[in-house]
Amino acid sequence: MKSILIAAVSALLLSGCEKIYDYETNTIFMVEYSNHAWGIQHSGIMIDSTGNVMTFNLPTTWNRPDEMGFISLADMQENLTQMEGISCSVTRNDFAEYSSKLMKAKNGILSDPKNEMVDFGTVQYSGFLFDPDNNRYKRILIRQTGDWAIENSSREAKELYEWLKRPCNSN
Repeated sequence: MKSILIAAVSALLLSGCEKIYDYETNTIFMVEYSNHAWGIQHSGIMIDSTGNVMTFNLPTTWNRPDEMGFISLADMQENLTQMEGISCSVTRNDFAEYSSKLMKAKNGILSDPKNEMVDFGTVQYSGFLFDPDNNRYKRILIRQTGDWAIENSSREAKELYEWLKRPCNSN
């Protein structure tokens, strides 16, 4: 019995060193509208890892992901401090389900931007996965609508988009 246990533990140790993170507690979702055509408009919602659906409107400072989609933990926390209130809360089970979908949506292929409107602005539906090794979040674009449309090809991204249009209706 002892030799079987040693063999099993050895096999686990030698099978790889990939870290498995609890993305459910390190996930943030965001719907962000911005338009600069007729004055500055910037509003939206963020859903933190506790399931709070929080609103923002014309934050004084706003940190955006870099060109590779990364945003530091400090910058994300600064954005979260600018939330105005809690609209509702998503249940822990729903949040876990949608976090799992985001993990799969990160592998979706993004369509080329397609011009669909003029002066409407942009609505971006995104999720952010925390990378503790680099102390930053990675943005996963789910869908962008408005002047320029971009779509994530994964089935999970389509489900996330439908949920993020009305996250308070899920409970």
